[in-house]
Amino acid sequence: MPKLLEVVKNEENENNLNIYLSTVRQVMLRALAEAAAGTADAVPTFVAILDTKLAPPEGVRLGRHDPNAPLTQEQADAMKVYDRGVITRRLVVTGLGLAGEHGRGAAPKIRELLKTGDTDDKFVANEALERMGLPADGK
Repeated sequence: MPKLLEVVKNEENENNLNIYLSTVRQVMLRALAEAAAGTADAVPTFVAILDTKLAPPEGVRLGRHDPNAPLTQEQADAMKVYDRGVITRRLVVTGLGLAGEHGRGAAPKIRELLKTGDTDDKFVANEALERMGLPADGK
């Protein structure tokens, strides 16, 4: 557990080995979520990662990008980084949900994902809140 807590904080592990679709860090986050389920052990790490700012690349509008207007290489590379960040965020939210009542302090941040309009974000957020025994609407 201590080693997993240490290595998931390292954003250099947010790379793909071109073997799997997940990054090394994402696989470790999933393992940490399972290993720490029902405890507060990983909650501070998950909250810190959840606090990382995540925004799509400049000049790219998600869901509204004209498919006939190709992305520049710079935009495509930035989009890959953004997409990895979105998946990492979902894994962290899942980990907070698995922490149960220990993850409840992150509920307001998790509820923000319900406003993104992304179906996967909403699903993961709702599932996490349910595991924490909290309503999605915050009441």
